[in-house]
Amino acid sequence: MNRIVYIVISFVLIVFFSGCNQSKTPSNNTSQQKDQSAPQSSSEESSEDEDTVYDKEEIKSEGLDTIEDVISSFNRVMHEGADPKYVEEGFDDGYHYYLESLALNRALNDVEINEDLEKDTNNLKKLSQIIKQEHFKRTDSSDSDTQSHTEWDEPSEVMDQAVLYTQHILQDLDSSINNSGDQVQGYSHLLNGDKKSEVDKFTSKYADK
Repeated sequence: MNRIVYIVISFVLIVFFSGCNQSKTPSNNTSQQKDQSAPQSSSEESSEDEDTVYDKEEIKSEGLDTIEDVISSFNRVMHEGADPKYVEEGFDDGYHYYLESLALNRALNDVEINEDLEKDTNNLKKLSQIIKQEHFKRTDSSDSDTQSHTEWDEPSEVMDQAVLYTQHILQDLDSSINNSGDQVQGYSHLLNGDKKSEVDKFTSKYADK
């Protein structure tokens, strides 16, 4: 009799503990399956892509501790075309210049600027703003909220001109303060360039007040 009772009790305990373990296991598996199999929406993927790009630009700005560093670095990158990786994905040079101009604006705000460079750096910041404005215009779509970057308009003449002025000013400043050896273009106030007023008129016309 005692043996029968012992067997029954043992069986009940085995069933009880087996049930507890099984009740926990599906929950973990379900969570893991959800994480592994749940598809990402296109907006999530787009957000991650943008974060990756902007993280890249933040990294580029790190270590630029002086105005000389900023001018030297961005004189180089603003004369480069788009990264081949992004070209393969359908992004154009206009997007490259848009990202770099944002990074340039951040970098200029993070370093000490001498008084003799204030007019030129202010123009660079205004040009960055114009590039940003024009980029938003070309990516705006009245037909769809999910427009692909492959459907963006071509950069406007204003955007192209803002990029060109940015390149010229950076080249003039790099030649002057870093002795880069680049040919002076005549667009900087620092060197009293004969085309500096041309930039001033352009930024006054197109940059938001």
